[in-house]
Amino acid sequence: MGTLGDPLLDLATLLSYWAEEGDHPAMLALRQMPTAAPGFPKRVEVMALYARASGLSLERFSYYRMMALFKLCVVFRQLYLRHRVAGFRGAPAVGLPALVDGLIDFSSHALFTERF
Repeated sequence: MGTLGDPLLDLATLLSYWAEEGDHPAMLALRQMPTAAPGFPKRVEVMALYARASGLSLERFSYYRMMALFKLCVVFRQLYLRHRVAGFRGAPAVGLPALVDGLIDFSSHALFTERF
């Protein structure tokens, strides 16, 4: 996903789906990207590569990171509500409440521990 606007928000959005070994189980359960598999760079390595290639400063990247994680929580909460309103009770919808709670927990933890 890309937007017209601040490219650091695009990077943060990419990294909000970027799961790593040791992340909260909800992040690993997303399975949006295979980045937790061996051979993929860590988020901080991707950030360093991006900063070097773009010449942009990541001094205030934590702001973008938290905004993107918040958006991720909102997206999956919205998916859950859509399934609930539509009456969908299939396997994907069953795990959404726990997934959303886990993403909120991961985001809260990241807010107080991650420093870029």
